[in-house]
Amino acid sequence: MRWTTFAVAVTAAGCLRATDPKDPAGDADAGPGCTPGECGTLGYELGNKFPPFEFPDCNNLPVTEGILPECGVTLFNIAAGWCQPCIEETPGFQELYDAHQLERFIVVQVLVQDENTQPAGPTLCAEWTGGFGGEFPDPLTFPVLIDPGQILRDSFDISQLPTNVVVDQSGCVVASWIGGAPPAGEPADTIEGLL
Repeated sequence: MRWTTFAVAVTAAGCLRATDPKDPAGDADAGPGCTPGECGTLGYELGNKFPPFEFPDCNNLPVTEGILPECGVTLFNIAAGWCQPCIEETPGFQELYDAHQLERFIVVQVLVQDENTQPAGPTLCAEWTGGFGGEFPDPLTFPVLIDPGQILRDSFDISQLPTNVVVDQSGCVVASWIGGAPPAGEPADTIEGLL
């Protein structure tokens, strides 16, 4: 499976920590010391500010961008139940999330269709997060949302799944790629470079 990676220069305008004499390494909670960087207009293209969103979770409750960590890095993964590469890469996203969630990193997976190409719903979402019939070694602990109207897919003009989008601390779209198994180091190198 071929992955396409768009290399993007990430500017220093990301999230900065306030200088704290008790915490010279800057390991404390970024909170008020976070300063937003510059992005383009709202949109899904590289360099644009990722727009606000609202999608239901597995319990059909609305979830918005409020779940994202303040000054954090987000990996959005757009997937479907029929998509074998989507299934194959999901356990790796769980590992990435487990390794970096304390560093203001989150994975948000958005399901658009079930295994029969029907719009995703709460049943697929619950099966997916529970291990998708044994496809995943463990249940998923990062947020999984459903987009039955395929808003993200249409907004990104996505013709292939899975599609992955990285949003930096400023809310800017800084990278995206399509495919199954990534080349060595991706997406971990991209994420770790932003944290």
